[in-house]
Amino acid sequence: MWGVGVTVVGWAIALGVYMAYYQNFLYAIGAVFTPLFAILAVSVFILHRRLAWGWNFAWWLIGTLGYSWLQRLDFIGGTTLLLLVLLSLAVYLTSRFTRLYALD
Repeated sequence: MWGVGVTVVGWAIALGVYMAYYQNFLYAIGAVFTPLFAILAVSVFILHRRLAWGWNFAWWLIGTLGYSWLQRLDFIGGTTLLLLVLLSLAVYLTSRFTRLYALD
């Protein structure tokens, strides 16, 4: 019974919300979390160590700001995939010349 109620409430909200606002919200989520996932994936699954906090923050900030710029390119795989690949490569290359730390 809860599922029906939640569905009706979600449907009612969806009818009243302008889709451009929702789309902008989704872009904001992608801009914040895509760089975070790229850094995390490279650190955990490839390097098994992490960069210094400053490097990770710098790459996250570059990725977050670059997300909106990359949307203008209209990449066939989407902005998220392009940013994941580019930022993962950048984090990996940075690990080649900086000190790495154990995963906490």
